[in-house]
Amino acid sequence: MVRVLTFLLSAAIGALVSIAAYPQAATLSDKEKAERKSPVDIQYETVAQMLREADVTAPSYPELCRDTRMTFAYTRRSWDGGQKRGEMANALRAGDYARALEIAEAILATNYANIDAHFVAAEVEERSGNAAAATQHRAVARGLLASMLSSGNGMSRETAFVVVNAAEEYDVLRYALNVEPGQQSHRTAGFHHYDEIVGRDQQGRSATYFFNTDIPHKWH
Repeated sequence: MVRVLTFLLSAAIGALVSIAAYPQAATLSDKEKAERKSPVDIQYETVAQMLREADVTAPSYPELCRDTRMTFAYTRRSWDGGQKRGEMANALRAGDYARALEIAEAILATNYANIDAHFVAAEVEERSGNAAAATQHRAVARGLLASMLSSGNGMSRETAFVVVNAAEEYDVLRYALNVEPGQQSHRTAGFHHYDEIVGRDQQGRSATYFFNTDIPHKWH
C-alpha cells in the first residue's frame, strides 16, 4: 500500500506541475486539450504500469492487485466492460480469436484490472502459441481474484467479498469458485450495501454468496 501511495503522490505532483506549466489552457485547441492528460488519467496510468511490471510471483502481489482495484474505482476506471464483455465472449465462442483478443485488449487499455478480459486474452494467446503472454495474463487475473478472496469468504454479510463493480462478483463465482450464478438481489443493512447471488456448484448444490458493494455505491 505504501508503494502505491508513493507512486500516486508522485503522479499527483507531476499532474500539478503539468497544470502549472500551461496557464494558457483556456486558449488551447480542442486537439491540444484532448492530448493533455488529466491528473486522474496520470494516476490511473501510473498504477496500471505498476501492475504490469510487478513480479506476479511475489507474496505481496495480491495486495498490490487489491490496491490497484481500489485506485481504479477511485479514478472511475473500474469499468466492468459492459457490452464489450458480451461481444468478447461471443467472438471467443465463435472461434474469432483475433476479434476476441482485440476486444480484450481494448478493455484492458481502459481497465487493466478486468479479470474476464485477462482470461480471454490468456486463452487466445495460448492458442496462438504465445505462452509467455498467456501466463502473464493468467497470473494477473489470479492475483486480482486472490485480492478479492482475501477480503472474506462470501458466506454472510459479515464476511462478504469486497468488490468495486458488479463484474467482479461474477468473476469470483465463475473463475474462483466454479459456481454458476443465478438470481441476484440487492440489500442494505445499516450503512452497508450488499449484493446477494444464488449460485449452483458443479454438484448441483445451491448457496447464497454475499458481496459488499459499499465502494461502487460510494464512488459511482
